[in-house]
Amino acid sequence: MKDDLKNILCFGDSNTYGINPDNETRYPFSKRWTGILQMMLGKGYRIIEEGLCGRTTVFHDPFSDERRGLDAVELVLDTHAPLNLVVIMLGTNDARSIFSASPRSIAKGMERLIDAFIDHPYPEWAGKPEILIVSPIHTAEDVENSIFADYDHDSYLKILALPPLFEEIASRYGLHFLDASQHASCGIDKVHIDEAGHRRLAEALSLKIRAIIG
Repeated sequence: MKDDLKNILCFGDSNTYGINPDNETRYPFSKRWTGILQMMLGKGYRIIEEGLCGRTTVFHDPFSDERRGLDAVELVLDTHAPLNLVVIMLGTNDARSIFSASPRSIAKGMERLIDAFIDHPYPEWAGKPEILIVSPIHTAEDVENSIFADYDHDSYLKILALPPLFEEIASRYGLHFLDASQHASCGIDKVHIDEAGHRRLAEALSLKIRAIIG
């Protein structure tokens, strides 16, 4: 049986971790979308923040170990059970030039990740959580000029193409969808959400989450 709190796992990359684009440090919890979301939803909800810089859906990063989201699914689900909702916001790192992945390949990666969340052997007492897929914000159009060497103009174009692909997956699986790029944008480093964007994304997610789990 789930406890009295509604537990929400936020599974993502550096934009869930909360990198500050002004100085590449980390926003305090009160300024990250996860922390703002916790404040907006209130004490009946618990936000569980699982953001890891560089995390992909299924792609292996030769320069950074343990960044493959698929490899973390079992651990985080067993650690944080019971859950009412899983929010997945990934795809930005999958578009890096090092992976040479097309938008459709990135979408397949998301689909395989979702399968892992759905097929996980949840304890009967916990039940299965709802799943909300969030397509990522856009990078800057000239992201190839950022400090991040693995992004090129094709990365920008690939991320632009993700929302309808992710939305189609959500529809086909009977899951929930939100396009973060409609609510937030990147800051000066051309990749990470700016401070105002964290608040706007939290506002959109707060409304979406209340519609999903009450």
